[in-house]
Amino acid sequence: MTQPLPVYANILNQPNALRQSLQAFRNEGKGSLVQAAKAILSARKVVVVSIGASYAASFPFIYKMAQLGIKVNLEDASELLHYTHTAYDRNTVFILISRSGETIEITRLIEPLKKLGGTLIGITNVMDSSVAKGVDILLYLNSPADELIAIQTYSVTLQTLELLWQQIAGQFDTPQVQTHFDGVLDQFTETLAVFDRHSPTWQNWFKQYESVYLLARGASQASACEGQLLFHEMAWTAATFYTAGFFRHGPWEVMQEGFLGFIFAPNDNCYELNIRLAYDIANQHGNVCLITHQIPGEFPSRIIPLIIPKVASGISPLMEIIPIQFFIYQWALWNGHNPGIFRASTAVTLSEGEPIV
Repeated sequence: MTQPLPVYANILNQPNALRQSLQAFRNEGKGSLVQAAKAILSARKVVVVSIGASYAASFPFIYKMAQLGIKVNLEDASELLHYTHTAYDRNTVFILISRSGETIEITRLIEPLKKLGGTLIGITNVMDSSVAKGVDILLYLNSPADELIAIQTYSVTLQTLELLWQQIAGQFDTPQVQTHFDGVLDQFTETLAVFDRHSPTWQNWFKQYESVYLLARGASQASACEGQLLFHEMAWTAATFYTAGFFRHGPWEVMQEGFLGFIFAPNDNCYELNIRLAYDIANQHGNVCLITHQIPGEFPSRIIPLIIPKVASGISPLMEIIPIQFFIYQWALWNGHNPGIFRASTAVTLSEGEPIV
């Protein structure tokens, strides 16, 4: 029997990774969640600092914190390092996210942020990493490691930020929330099995599209941003991420035969707007993969529905990424190369490039 490619094995192992991490935060990791929540609630400013897949995973936390009336800034780690860190002060909590704990921009930020006097919360999957050693409060992901591409650690980071939000909201210990998480992981496992079975049949959808766009709003920007990254990393295919609203303001002119759009329509107040966008793209000769919990009535033949369970919009990205992972994995195979094999990148980016001589 042929052994599955490492990235495929990582996709299939996500339920185990999520349950392992959740169990850890319910036990030995609970104290760190409490500490982090207290620090955030007492801060004047809260900043999430991330890059790559960790940046994508940060979106739902930003929007869920807004529901509590707490403004959180999301900063690209490289931009914060080189341009904007001086805008913050000692009353700031910085949440540094790096699965390896060695991401070059994150590690270089530790000392400058400490000099500002702010509190550093680290989220990482490596206990003896620079991030783990350099922060004031550590949220350890406790996930199985990924082979190159962030798959399990991406989903576990989404879940960890949701757990942190629940602690900040004072809901983490309630029986309803505990039951909710167990139910979501059951749904995740079932959804993964469904797309694992069906994704090999998708090959007749694939062709040489001229442009690939991932469009989302709110928390689902996590799925679009991560999907864009996976297209590049896993399938060596250029793809573009826009907010769904922004897409109508200029980028719409790219619309033509050969366009493929991924649209995320979760169970939130913009559901109808996202559905309308999918229909409008199909009517302009574009093809659409619509990732949603339901499709109302008839839909154009150019819309490919990928149905996920109906869950709260803030946790929807955990479900939305499943069909994206399988789609891009199959896309890479269809294009004739092994997904998850890097040509130019490394597992951890440890340099911003060599000096120009």
